[in-house]
Amino acid sequence: MIKSKFFPNVPEEHIAPSIGAYVELPLSYRPQIFLVTQLTVAHYSFTTYNEFGNIETGITSQNTHYLKHTDLDIPLMLKYRFPYYKISPYIQAGPAFQMGLSTKAYSLTDRYAFINGQYTQVEEDAYVESLALNNKYIGAMAGAGVEIPINPYITSIIGVNYSIYTADVNTGSNRKTYPEFFVAVTF
Repeated sequence: MIKSKFFPNVPEEHIAPSIGAYVELPLSYRPQIFLVTQLTVAHYSFTTYNEFGNIETGITSQNTHYLKHTDLDIPLMLKYRFPYYKISPYIQAGPAFQMGLSTKAYSLTDRYAFINGQYTQVEEDAYVESLALNNKYIGAMAGAGVEIPINPYITSIIGVNYSIYTADVNTGSNRKTYPEFFVAVTF
């Protein structure tokens, strides 16, 4: 969860575009066991909207809340590649670290009153909250997938990783888990 004044419990289950770099080092004579690390940066945003009215005052409020967040994931995993020729399935697991690079939340509230038969804006409030490097998680990541050679130098990878992160090392708050589906091309 990401905490802010107007996003008290934003879930971190999301679909987010990410970009990263991936390195694997062979640990055995026949390349079946590897040490794998990756750096992945994911950026995502949420928008919520609500409206409510006060019958006594005749004022209607419209609230729009935005949250933008960027994370850096750094897992270090052992990978076992099954020895097949054309398609190579694999499994991998190991510890992982996640750090929030930036969080920016902002809110816009418009208040309208019904005056002379129409709604007229009577007040506008805006609020911005920025946090940087505010959450750091340690945990574990495990995954499976297949590697499909395109030619001797390029391979495509289709897989899924599942992350389990313990409480935030700064605040001790909340635990999070999520799957990561990916398609990659290696050179």
